[in-house]
Amino acid sequence: MSANKIIKCAKCQNNAETDPRIYRSEYTTSYPIRDKDGKIYCWNCYKNKSSCKGCGKSVANIKFPRSGQPEYPHCNGGVSYGCERISNNVEFICSKKCSKDIVNRKYQAWKDKLSQGWTKCEKCIKNVNKLIEWFNEDSMKGGEWLREEKHQSRFIKLVPPGQGKLCLEKWGCKWGEEVGKPRRKEMQAQAQKYWDTLPYETRIKEVIRSRNARQVGGWGGKFENLTAEQIAVQNEAPRGIVQEFELRGCHQDCSDCHLEKDFKNSSSNNNLSCSSHGNNSYDDNSEEKEHDQQSQENLRQANKNKLGNNYLGLIIGGIVITSFISLAATILLIRKKKKNN
Repeated sequence: MSANKIIKCAKCQNNAETDPRIYRSEYTTSYPIRDKDGKIYCWNCYKNKSSCKGCGKSVANIKFPRSGQPEYPHCNGGVSYGCERISNNVEFICSKKCSKDIVNRKYQAWKDKLSQGWTKCEKCIKNVNKLIEWFNEDSMKGGEWLREEKHQSRFIKLVPPGQGKLCLEKWGCKWGEEVGKPRRKEMQAQAQKYWDTLPYETRIKEVIRSRNARQVGGWGGKFENLTAEQIAVQNEAPRGIVQEFELRGCHQDCSDCHLEKDFKNSSSNNNLSCSSHGNNSYDDNSEEKEHDQQSQENLRQANKNKLGNNYLGLIIGGIVITSFISLAATILLIRKKKKNN
């Protein structure tokens, strides 16, 4: 959805995107909110028709604290997909008691499935064990919290009887192993092929442009302290270039996608430094630049066509990483509360 496109609230018919300046003391979801029936609302109208996920009571008159204030009542904020400026799966919890009730109900349902012959996903178990080891290495008490089955049940998915050893949820472990990984490797191969076709001078420009693209954050590792000129002579495609191909795969089905526009804007400054440390300036030749850009665009279009329509597989990596970051944050918060008590 374009940034200047207005989506009207299904109830009040006003702009469904909330101005955050109006709610200085209350947490809000500024994006329009989509409910389970597909209708879109502004923050006020959605909250007025919503109820607590735990007790089912209306949350219309509840004020939700901003970050840093008391944890409850709580709104999860939902999630937006691709370039769409709409929040999905926004939920409310009115109290800590309701939160505990929700956890207990989910845990009981999880145990019931185990008693019915469901099995734990083997990869989920490995991921949780790795996180416990990480906490132990850093001498954190979060590992003790995560050893409890009740807490593990939040992160270990279950597999129906006779359905293998990996969870079958959308973008789950089975999907990631059988589809996500192969497709990501193919995207990486496309990026490498693109890098191999570039002449030295164009490689320098691509490195500079990619480093200035805010969407790309993978310039660490062995290329972290190299200048653009030094990276340009490497046989291996830089991580930043690879990430761009991966992101294009993720945004394959975005309507009115802003990704390519953002990438082009990142190269609008012709006086960018060739060095990652700000040394030397590179004077672009406009004719050569136009030729290089056209060649790059042709290659990208060809690669995009080869990628196909199913490259949302990369999202699995982001989902897994986000899940474990959330887990780590939750454990650290619990540890902090215990110290305060």
